[in-house]
Amino acid sequence: MTIPEGAVVLREVKQQGNLPGKTIANRVIDPNGQLRYVEHQGNNHSAHLIARDCEPYLIHGNCIYAIGGGWDGRRQELRPEYRK
Repeated sequence: MTIPEGAVVLREVKQQGNLPGKTIANRVIDPNGQLRYVEHQGNNHSAHLIARDCEPYLIHGNCIYAIGGGWDGRRQELRPEYRK
């Protein structure tokens, strides 16, 4: 999303509906940026949801900042103390 300070990249990972007993390979990106696959067995439930928010990034000019606690997710804006 675009804000006056630059562009904010919001990240979210969700997984839905595994089949029971099947081996599932999920693509994940490690903190170092490398793509890898993680395999696991499907569970006995008909479906499930895993959701995980990851800290957003601010892109300003040629710089990328991990915002962390400086992002107000409810208001979708930088916190005033982070702008300073």
